[in-house]
Amino acid sequence: MSDDIIRCPECGRRNRVPAVAAGKPQCGQCHKPLPWIVDATDETFAKTAEGPGVPVLVDFWAPWCGPCRMVSPALAQLAQERPGQIKLVKVNVDESPRLQQ
Repeated sequence: MSDDIIRCPECGRRNRVPAVAAGKPQCGQCHKPLPWIVDATDETFAKTAEGPGVPVLVDFWAPWCGPCRMVSPALAQLAQERPGQIKLVKVNVDESPRLQQ
């Protein structure tokens, strides 16, 4: 499981945000909440989606799915607009067949 680099929407600083963490991610410079968007797989889903301290929105998507490609950007925008309020967990169902069942 890797960390993602997220640019703070307030001050622009780049922050390393882990996929699994206690609490809510915040900027190391201005301490404002950061958007929390992570990828998960069959193996990492439980750790990634459980216990973050904020509601979790799960986006099950596939690269070939037209409606998925239309909805995913809206969900990412929602997470960007509500930093510290939700965690968006994205699951590619082609790569994670157990979760889609």
